[in-house]
Amino acid sequence: MKAVGLDEETIQKGSPVTPMIVTLLVEMAVALIVSFILIHLDLDIYIGGLLIAAAAILSAIKNYVFEMKPFKLILINESYKLVTIMIMTASVAFFG
Repeated sequence: MKAVGLDEETIQKGSPVTPMIVTLLVEMAVALIVSFILIHLDLDIYIGGLLIAAAAILSAIKNYVFEMKPFKLILINESYKLVTIMIMTASVAFFG
């Protein structure tokens, strides 16, 4: 919590339901966009997934640079994003 700049009191005030619903909706939208792009690209499915992951991670890193967040926080959040996009790419390759 220290790396993000939050304390226990701030977390206790907010409702945990709203961020979870927003996160679910955003992740579902990202999954649909990634699957659409991967299906309609003329590249190998894994190369397309790698390009999408690289673009997403690079765009997020620029936000961390401006926010001056610690490198450890960048690694945690962006490795999660990389694994998520890898799973989406594998599912498109398997089911698509």
